[in-house]
Amino acid sequence: MDIESKLADLKAMHNLEEPKRSGMDDADIKWRYVKPNYIKANYEFLRGKSQNHLSGSLEQVVENLVKTWEMEASHKADLKQWTTVDYKNYQVSCNGSEPVGGEVAKEVGNYNALLQGCPSYEKFGPLSFEASHNLFRDSFTEGFPWEVLKVLCGPPNLIFTWRHWGTFSGSFRGNQGHGKLVEMFGLCRREYGITTKKIRATNSNDLGLVTSYTRQQTSQ
Repeated sequence: MDIESKLADLKAMHNLEEPKRSGMDDADIKWRYVKPNYIKANYEFLRGKSQNHLSGSLEQVVENLVKTWEMEASHKADLKQWTTVDYKNYQVSCNGSEPVGGEVAKEVGNYNALLQGCPSYEKFGPLSFEASHNLFRDSFTEGFPWEVLKVLCGPPNLIFTWRHWGTFSGSFRGNQGHGKLVEMFGLCRREYGITTKKIRATNSNDLGLVTSYTRQQTSQ
């Protein structure tokens, strides 16, 4: 059975909704490469998520917003076309690090922007946008889904907890994965301006997991 059929069966069996990433069908979008296809990503997300938020709930709205932001950060080449941010004021930071401006964050990618200051990540040296994404794609060949756990306050300014997960089925810098589940948990604060568009995102990640993960793989 192909992945599209598996996704359709999974949705029908458990009455699930696929994430909604807004603005993907605009004909004027300047993509980094090509328009992305999220069929496999949605399947792995629905198959492995721990929460099933009610349709229209704040958690679902925030989850779709962040998934749209991730799509834009990973695939849209022109920051001015991002619909989830005020591109003139957008910043992102993690675990108390210096905020990264929008244009820089767009060029280096989310992994580099959000993992700055993590010794276990930065010890491999500077990674390009493509190299940083390939590091995770090669490790988690079945995908690296993300979900909202709970919205603690907001809007307009939001604080919510989240979970990232994936099966280490690939290889990390030449070290073959063990096929086990790898999870990361965190808390995010997203501040909004009067235009109700996100202008700053501050994450707190469990970077101890990254440290343990990279130590395990590089010691083999």
